[in-house]
Amino acid sequence: MKHIKNWEDLEPYGINELTGEACAAGLRLLCDLTEDGKANAYAFLGIPLDTPVAENWNIGGAASIMMPRSVFKELAAFLLLTGGTRDHGCEIVLAFDHDVVGFTADDLRNQPGVVDEYRETMKHMGHDCRTIMPLRGQPRQGMSSVHAATGRAA
Repeated sequence: MKHIKNWEDLEPYGINELTGEACAAGLRLLCDLTEDGKANAYAFLGIPLDTPVAENWNIGGAASIMMPRSVFKELAAFLLLTGGTRDHGCEIVLAFDHDVVGFTADDLRNQPGVVDEYRETMKHMGHDCRTIMPLRGQPRQGMSSVHAATGRAA
C-alpha cells in the first residue's frame, strides 16, 4: 500500500513544492521538477516533454512550474496509478479528503478484501472516498487512450 498525504510526499516522484507565495492569487504552488518530475508532471498534464518551462529555482531541479493546488488528488492518483518514471503502478487508488492511497497487485493478491476493508474503515471515520482505476480493455499509448476512429492519442 502506498500513501500520498501532502505535496511533500510527491518528492520521490521528482515534484518538489517550494512555496505558495509565488502565486499572487494564492491558487498555485511553485514547484521545482527533477528530470523525472518533469516527465511525471508533463505526462499528467498531457503536454509534450519538449515544451519549455521556467528555469529551476533550487539546485538539483531541472525546471520549475506553477502547479494549481486543486490538482493535488488527481496528480497523486495519477502518479500512484502510473508509478511515475521509476516505480510500478498501483491497481486501485482510493482518494479521500486529503490523502490518496494506492494498492499494488501484491497488496490485492496477498490481502484479499484489503481495499473494501480500508474503504469501510475510512467511511466510518467520516471520509468521502473515490475509487480510481485505469481503464481496461481499450488501446492506449502510455496513459492516453487511443481514439478508435483516428488512431490518435492525446
